[in-house]
Amino acid sequence: MFQKYENRRALDLKIFNKTIGSEIVVDTGLLVNYLEGTELGEKIKEFIFKNEFISSILATPVLGIEVYYILRRKYSKEFAIETIKKLQNTITFVPLEEYLSDCGEIKAKHPFALSDCCTLGLAQFMDLKALFVHEREIDNHLQRIGSDQFTQRIIFIDDFELFK
Repeated sequence: MFQKYENRRALDLKIFNKTIGSEIVVDTGLLVNYLEGTELGEKIKEFIFKNEFISSILATPVLGIEVYYILRRKYSKEFAIETIKKLQNTITFVPLEEYLSDCGEIKAKHPFALSDCCTLGLAQFMDLKALFVHEREIDNHLQRIGSDQFTQRIIFIDDFELFK
């Protein structure tokens, strides 16, 4: 595991909050689990979306597109449209223009999915943590290249005991 943040196995919400901060950037996998009400999604709801410590949840417009097409394929166009509208009351979608070069630089240097590069670009631009559900592709790549660039920026929430 490449992550070096301390106390990731913490059972304590205070330690989790201290690790992630009050403003966060979320990734598609996290949001889809939340929206589909999976077991992990219920914990995401409790520890992220209902967490009074978290003052701001940010995402990229690319995440909005991904969530839309996932919900559209799985459910219906109407459901996808309504869900995206509701999300806009909870999540701030930050325009890409502000951090476009950050996203492009990450994509130029790393073989991550474009949406992951955008999530990381936004987190880097805002100097925030990026919350993901574990993604082997990111973990494997960073272990392979021995990069410390993202070890404090990327938080795989399912590494925390709170989410097990």
